Formats: sequence, C-alpha cells, structure tokens
Amino acid sequence: QDGPTVYVSQDNGETWKKTRLGNKGAAEALAVDPSNTNIVAVSSVLWGGGASGKIFLSIDSGVKWTEIMGDLPPGAGAAAMSFSPDGKYLFLTRYAGSVYRIKIK
Repeated sequence: QDGPTVYVSQDNGETWKKTRLGNKGAAEALAVDPSNTNIVAVSSVLWGGGASGKIFLSIDSGVKWTEIMGDLPPGAGAAAMSFSPDGKYLFLTRYAGSVYRIKIK
C-alpha cells in the first residue's frame, strides 16, 4: 500500500501528480480554503490499526504538506472538514461526533 495519497492537478485536470502524505492509511476527507484555493487540508485514517489519523495542510496547491494535528486528541482523523469563509479556521468532525477547530491563519 502507498499510504494516504492525493492526486494534484496544476492545469485544470489535464495532468495529475500523485502525492503521498505518509506511510500508512488512506486519505479520508479533503477541504479547500474558499478564500485561497492554494490552501488545501487532507485527513488520513488508519482503520483497525490502532494508530491515529492525521490532518495535513498544503499552502501551495499540494506541492508540500505539513501535519497540523497540534493539540487535537488522538483519533481516527476527520470524517469531514471545512474551512471558515475567511480561511482563518479549519473545522473538522470525527466519526464519534466530536467537532474541532484548528486555527490556520
């Protein structure tokens, strides 16, 4: 398995580049900042392995990724994510129903 993977296009879908976000798991949720579409967040999840999911952020349209878990408690990554309209926060929910806010800007 390749681990969490996101395919990124810089030319409106003409070509795609495969980007890996780690060694294990799968990409689960994706959000694009409505105030700056170069900023993208992706959640990874590892089912059944006991390891926590991760949240990654790219500020350059998916070229580089940074883990942004911060002080979030361990969990299965995000079931869904959305940026605030101004792009200052990333909101995420987990499968158990918890909702979290991560400050981005």
